[in-house]
Amino acid sequence: MQLREKILGIVLLGGLLLWQGWPMAYRTVFGPLDELQSERDSLQSRYERKEEDQLAMLRSTKELKLYKSQSLPREPLDAQRLYQQWLTDLALSNGFQQLKVTPESRVARGTTYVAVQVSITAQATLNELTEFLVDFYQTGLLHRITRIEVTSTSQKPDAPLSVTLLAEGVCLTDAPDRDTLFPSTKLAEDISDSATSIPVLSTDDLKDLPADIQIGEERLTVTEIDEQELTVERGLAGTTAAAHLTGERIDVLPPSRVDEEAAIVAAKTIVVNQPFAKPMQYAPSFSVTGKIGVPRNDQPWTQDVSITGATPSSEAWSYRLEGESLPVGLSIDSEGKLMWSDRMSVPVGSYEVTLVAQRNSDKLETTLTLELSDAVAEQPATGDPLRETVLVGIVNRDGKLQAWFVNHVSGQRSRLAEGEELVIGDKRWTVNAIRPQEVDLDSENSTLKVKLGESLAVALKKAATQ
Repeated sequence: MQLREKILGIVLLGGLLLWQGWPMAYRTVFGPLDELQSERDSLQSRYERKEEDQLAMLRSTKELKLYKSQSLPREPLDAQRLYQQWLTDLALSNGFQQLKVTPESRVARGTTYVAVQVSITAQATLNELTEFLVDFYQTGLLHRITRIEVTSTSQKPDAPLSVTLLAEGVCLTDAPDRDTLFPSTKLAEDISDSATSIPVLSTDDLKDLPADIQIGEERLTVTEIDEQELTVERGLAGTTAAAHLTGERIDVLPPSRVDEEAAIVAAKTIVVNQPFAKPMQYAPSFSVTGKIGVPRNDQPWTQDVSITGATPSSEAWSYRLEGESLPVGLSIDSEGKLMWSDRMSVPVGSYEVTLVAQRNSDKLETTLTLELSDAVAEQPATGDPLRETVLVGIVNRDGKLQAWFVNHVSGQRSRLAEGEELVIGDKRWTVNAIRPQEVDLDSENSTLKVKLGESLAVALKKAATQ
């Protein structure tokens, strides 16, 4: 055998031994180290889990302590009664009207807690409702609103809303037993409205500072405790600092569970957006339609017939008059105001004109009848309001007829629908019926018929001769 073949054989044998023997050698040399590393990792993992369990237990203990401080009193019946009274006071202080606060069900959840429910129905504006909700959630009780219904019947942003809600508070079975809704103590001495140090009978429920307290209607914050003396900031949360007497109850308010600033910002956003107001119904129409009485004299005469009820827009309506033979001197300006000059040169009679208003692609037309009459000119101003007050128009406004009376001396105007009252001096009439050329006015003893363009004095004179 040659030397080269011997070397190749040795190399091959060494490789074979290394391939077969390395696992055994690794287990022998490194196996114990791997086992130790694995055991170390297992112990480290168990240690971390125990540490997490301890932290979770500490957190749970802290949360349970907080929940106990925020719980309603332990006895459900007493808790519901106290909670109902507190909700009543809160709703009234925020301006709720037609208020009805009713105790509802008490629901036990095993042996851990009992949920007590109270319903509220009332009338309130959106601003009053949002202030109520902010105050409700800023109060650190274990409670919530489980259902709320808000109904609006108006397009006005400040109109009252019909509010129905169900509030639910929690009584933990191991919460402290007390006869007040909140933990409380009492004033040991009288205090003035400027005092910043107040003596109390007990500080047992004031453990974490700062803490909020309430005396009567005043909200305070406790910043320091020195035995039985509290250092406080007065008149907080929109309340006013006031003098208080010995023995007045001091409620210790649980810490709030919401961000006060965020709640106030959210409330303002709701009020600005007005989510409950009914959407505006836009139905553009001329402000005056039908017939209008016009006195035939040399006094200036104008009448606003512009478009009302249109969708708001930066574009203005344009106005024009159409007709085969428009009377002399009649015109309309860019704001929808009819003007009729030089009427003495126009014969008495009825004149029909077509009013046209246009804004972009929107176009409206209506026919207006102008009744030109000498009746007013024949009645000089004598200081008699019955002579000076004339039926100048019978106008269709939003689908309802109106009778328009004008005192041509004082300028006083009365625009009346059926059922409304006309008062001239010591005389009173109720509008009974409005027809195209005539109005019936009822008094205690009779019915007065007033024709278009006629004064009340003339109508009374006619009635007396009939």
